[in-house]
Amino acid sequence: MQSHLLNHAYKRILQDGLNRQPTLPTHYNETVLRRLTRAICAIMVLLLTTACNTSTNTLRVKPVVDVISPPDGAQYAPGEPVSMRIAATSSNAITRIEVHAGSILVASQDNPAKSVTFSTVVQFVPAQAGDVAIVVTAIDGAGQQSDTVFLTIKVGSASTSATPAAGTTGASTAQPGDCKPNAVFELDVTIPDNTVVTAGSKLVKTWRLRNTGLCTWDTGYELTFIEGEKMSAPDSVAVSPTARDAAVDISVPFVAPGSTGAFTSTWRMRAPDGSLFGNRIYMLIRVP
Repeated sequence: MQSHLLNHAYKRILQDGLNRQPTLPTHYNETVLRRLTRAICAIMVLLLTTACNTSTNTLRVKPVVDVISPPDGAQYAPGEPVSMRIAATSSNAITRIEVHAGSILVASQDNPAKSVTFSTVVQFVPAQAGDVAIVVTAIDGAGQQSDTVFLTIKVGSASTSATPAAGTTGASTAQPGDCKPNAVFELDVTIPDNTVVTAGSKLVKTWRLRNTGLCTWDTGYELTFIEGEKMSAPDSVAVSPTARDAAVDISVPFVAPGSTGAFTSTWRMRAPDGSLFGNRIYMLIRVP
């Protein structure tokens, strides 16, 4: 298109010169200058428009990835699985999400649907204690890689991950009879991650957990706040008695912050002896 316009401008200029140069050289020169200027300006506009469109297209198709949970700086005990909830999008369709700990690929998930949006949960166990740098990327159908998302998880001693219940020493991490409790997140019953809420509004978040451990959850089992934004919630809530392999819905009341932004509240199951166990669960809301 640019070459065609340039050739057309030059032909007009040359033809005008042949027709008018013998009689009106001054007017000819002024006309040539004006037309040449207009042609150059038109070409520059086309080039700039093409460049802008190319830039826009590049931005449109480049995949974008976001880590919904855990939050940056989350703490884990050695051997505790890290469950990461990740979402990605691209106009070329998301094909794969990858999670690296440093330079080592520790988890990945293919998108069998090759859909424009893709959300998944990937899980891995950190190999060592200390601060672990996590790198998350998404890859789309055109082979393009998203900008990386970085976060750090802190892997410490098992004793530092447990918060003793009131009136207990927290010295024991096992229940009588070598019972080993465990809990797995199953479902956000209310308020899915990234729900937009009104500042100062009252909320009730309900999670569904499954008892996958060797213990029945009898009296004394609680869901307890461990980090993030408390949002006027209680320190902990009692959990209904739950048999092994059964699921239970647990609700916590919150009040949304009065300021704008994204807010995460992190909770975990606690046994009667004060030891924490099972998946960390989150409420993630956005206040406009």
